[in-house]
Amino acid sequence: ASKITWLPLLAPLGRRYRVIVPDLPGHGESEKPRREYTPRFYARVVRHLMDAFELKQSAIVGNSLGGRIALELALRSPGRVAGLALLDPSVPGLRWRYMMGFTRAFPTRIGAIPFPLRERWMEVLIRRLFAQPDRMPTGGYLSAASEFIRIYRNPSARMASVSTLRHIVTERPDAFFASL
Repeated sequence: ASKITWLPLLAPLGRRYRVIVPDLPGHGESEKPRREYTPRFYARVVRHLMDAFELKQSAIVGNSLGGRIALELALRSPGRVAGLALLDPSVPGLRWRYMMGFTRAFPTRIGAIPFPLRERWMEVLIRRLFAQPDRMPTGGYLSAASEFIRIYRNPSARMASVSTLRHIVTERPDAFFASL
């Protein structure tokens, strides 16, 4: 995903808080270098972003992978995190075990292979992410599907996504939860 998923919340949050919504490396409009996209890497990126904005401490809000990154940041730099708001964080060991074999068997470079992305398929997949899909207008799903396709037509974006997924899926849950 990209920072665009936060658009509906920016105005309400911005009335009361300073809001910084980045596209992390490998996602959205950011650079997509070839590298290992681990939660530790992303936490380091967020820490550097906080340094660039001269923020000693912040409340961190994260959805899915962003929630996992927020947890990693809190574990590695607890003094930098004033609070966490986690929305369905991607933690290891939950509902992902069936994907583990897939992510270990295929190299990150598999993302470079062109894959037909269809707007209707993406809309259906995005709708399935919601417990009550009718609460969001159809235009929101169409916009999200179009944005996803626009970004992931880029082979570098697909490779970054595969690398990120591999690290989230194959992370050992016992070690993670012990540190938590």
